[in-house]
Amino acid sequence: MSIFLIGSRSSIGQALVHYFNKDNVEYICYRTRFLGSQHITNPREIVVDAYDHINFKDISMNDIVVYASGLGSVYISEKNTQASYRKNYSMPVYLAKEAHKKGAYFIYLSSAAVYGEPIGNSITEYSVCRPLSIYGKHKLMAEKAINRVDKTVILRLFSTYSCFQEKLFVHDFLDKLITAERNGQSFVRCRGVEDAARDFLHHYGLYEAIKKIMEEPSLFTGIQLVGSGKSMTIRKAAELIVAELNKGHIEIIFEDKQDRLTPVSWFISEGSYSSVCEKLHEYTIPFGIKQMYQERLSSYV
Repeated sequence: MSIFLIGSRSSIGQALVHYFNKDNVEYICYRTRFLGSQHITNPREIVVDAYDHINFKDISMNDIVVYASGLGSVYISEKNTQASYRKNYSMPVYLAKEAHKKGAYFIYLSSAAVYGEPIGNSITEYSVCRPLSIYGKHKLMAEKAINRVDKTVILRLFSTYSCFQEKLFVHDFLDKLITAERNGQSFVRCRGVEDAARDFLHHYGLYEAIKKIMEEPSLFTGIQLVGSGKSMTIRKAAELIVAELNKGHIEIIFEDKQDRLTPVSWFISEGSYSSVCEKLHEYTIPFGIKQMYQERLSSYV
């Protein structure tokens, strides 16, 4: 069995490549040419003009295609609706059908953004989906189309993080913490609703979930929620981060400004998360925080 990773330069794609290499997993990965003429240091990486130009001539029965690409930012998708439609909807649907023709499995990495503002915040696979953003709408469209194709799995991701994931809460908070220390400040000011709850999962936890599917792909189908199964407020996450880094003297101040495109809270309902998430509880904050902090700190030198 071989793994075909679509989107090796996305944040999740980079994380998966890192763990594939670490575990000596056999894989081929793809990235698009628009990322520029970056020197290819990974001999397993193939550059294509677009993902719907990929030739799956080397794919075999029961190989696995993982779609980790997409226009990953809610805000970028709002400004580039056509690009969002193509990367978050039409491309993955096309590739799922192409993989099906070869008898391969297809894993689509979707997002909890498909839910929008959930009723009661606690989410299951069967919760009503009312996306607030173009990004969420296109992800949901892709889910519905891909779910009609045999041998497909849809992973709805919640708040993933690692040193590869930029611009989201954990990455942003670490940057603000480092900046505050460099400026001699004793506080960090955060934007957001401090009691908003999330389900944080380190990318290694996501890798563990995908690895479980890789081992027995025939056991998984349809929509699978991927998270730690633990609800955590943003303030609690920030407090755990400063405690893990022995920086408890830093005061955390929230501005309590809610983003119209992001729900106040979303987390997996206790005990209802998918079987693919079993034993992922440990991969939430503060897991991996020290490594992320050192990575961010080195970038300031």
